[in-house]
Order: sequence, then C-alpha cells, then structure tokens
Amino acid sequence: MSTSTQATITPEPTAQQLQNKIKELKATVQQLTNEVMTAQQLGSRKMKPKKLQPYNGKGNIQSFLTQVRVYLRLEGLTDPANQIFAVAACLKGDALDWFEPTMKNFLENGESD
Repeated sequence: MSTSTQATITPEPTAQQLQNKIKELKATVQQLTNEVMTAQQLGSRKMKPKKLQPYNGKGNIQSFLTQVRVYLRLEGLTDPANQIFAVAACLKGDALDWFEPTMKNFLENGESD
C-alpha cells in the first residue's frame, strides 16, 4: 500500500493584497479603539445626585439623614469636614439655629478633639 502525499503550495500574496489586508487591520484597530473609548466614557460618568432639600428640624430626621448619606456618597465627599459643610448648607430654620453655634466654633477654632 502506497500513500502519496501531495504538497499544497499556496501562492505568495501580492503587494496589493498585503496593502488591502493592512487597511482592513487598521480599520479594525480603529473600530476597537473607538469602542474602548466609548466604554470608558460611559463607565466614568458619575451619577449626579439631586440637590438636598433644606431641613428645618420639623420633618423626619431619619429620612433627611438617609438622603444625606446617599448625597455624600454620590458626590464622593469622604472628608468629614467637607461632609459637615455640605450638610450644614442644607439646614434652615430651627435646625440651622441649633447647629449654627457649633459651626461657628468649628470655623473659628478648627476641629475639636
């Protein structure tokens, strides 16, 4: 039993075929680059929280504090002093009257231990 093997010879690509392949690959690279940039832009968008409603000391404090926690997290406020300033800006009426001496002391003397 004899087996014959025939070698298949593929012709070398022409210069034009290589140029076409390079153009095709460049287009693919550009498309993938655009897709990555779009995905990065979508992923980096930060959710903009709704501005906190002023608190006057008469409503439900737990609801207000929950809104504050969400707001601070979405705004990325991690520094305690900045968190206090952000919340203090939302106080009015009785709540502001109650907190104002503490804030004044903080602003004049810095953080207390």
